Amino acid sequence: MNWCINPDCSKPYNTEDTRFCQACGSELLLAERYRVIGLLSDKGAFGKTYEVLDHNSDQKSNHNTLKVLKVLTDYQSRAVELFEQEPWVLSQLNHPGIPKSEGTFIFSCRNNEINLHCMVLEYIEGLDLEEYQHQHKKHPIDETLALEWLSQLVKILHVVHQKHFFHRDKGDHLPVEQICWYDAVEFCARVSQKTGRTYRLPSEVEWEYACRAGITTKFYFGQTITTNLANYDGHQTDTDGSQPKGIFREKTTTVGSFQVANAFGLYDMHGNVWEWCADHWHENHQGPPSDGSAWLSNNEDRDRLLR
Repeated sequence: MNWCINPDCSKPYNTEDTRFCQACGSELLLAERYRVIGLLSDKGAFGKTYEVLDHNSDQKSNHNTLKVLKVLTDYQSRAVELFEQEPWVLSQLNHPGIPKSEGTFIFSCRNNEINLHCMVLEYIEGLDLEEYQHQHKKHPIDETLALEWLSQLVKILHVVHQKHFFHRDKGDHLPVEQICWYDAVEFCARVSQKTGRTYRLPSEVEWEYACRAGITTKFYFGQTITTNLANYDGHQTDTDGSQPKGIFREKTTTVGSFQVANAFGLYDMHGNVWEWCADHWHENHQGPPSDGSAWLSNNEDRDRLLR
C-alpha cells in the first residue's frame, strides 16, 4: 500500500502501483526515492511518523531498505527550528538504540500551499510497548526483561546526558547553550520589555568589533590561541600549524574562568559557545551594508549567522 502524507488528504491509502494520490493528486514517491508503506504513529505533538522504503538504497541488488520518515505538521517557526536542529543533535549521539538521521527534505503537497518538513531516519528493528503487549496477549512483563529494558534505557539517557542535551539549569555563570536563533531573539525582546531599554542581537560587524576591541592581532589576546586561554577542541590545529594542540573539555566552562578579557572587558569571545548574530548567512563578504547593520536577505528562510 502507498500512503499519501498530505495532512488534508481525505483518503491517503493508495494501491502499490499508483504514482499520484487518487484523492488529492500529491506525489507518492517522495524526493524521487521514498515510498510510504505504513503509518507508525500519529500521536506526536508535532507530526507523524511513517514507515518508508528507500528505492535508491541498493540499486545493484534491487533491494529497497526500510527506513523511518518523520513529517512535521506543526508549521510554527519555533517547531520548524527545532525540527531542523534534530539531525545535528542525532549526529552528536552514537548509540545503537538512537537512530541516525539520513537527511531532510521539503515536500510540497498538491492543490494546496503546504510545504511539509520531512526527515529520514535509520530504521531500528524492534517492537514498541503496545505491540509487545498485543503480541503477548497483555500478560505482565517479566521482571528480568523489564530490568533489562530499563538498563538499556539508562544507557541511552547517559549518552544523551553526556552531550548536555538535558538540564539547561546549570547555574548563573555557565553560558546558555542548545538554543535556536528564535530563542535568542525572544530573550532579547523579554529583557527589553522588562528593563525598558532596547536589547537585540548584534550584527556580524558589531560582533567582530566587540570581539577584537581595537586590536589587530589574530586573537584579542595575541597571535596564538591555546586551551589555557579559551575553551575549544584542542585536538584540532590551524592549517598553518601555528596553533599548538591542547585538551578538549567536551563541555562549556564558567564565563570568565580563564581570566582573560579583551579591552572592552568581554570574556570568552573566542571558544566556549557559538553566538547568534542578526544577519542571514552569506557565502562570502561581498556586498554587506556599509553602516555595520545586519546583512539581511529577502528570503526569511535563509540560515542565520553564528560566530
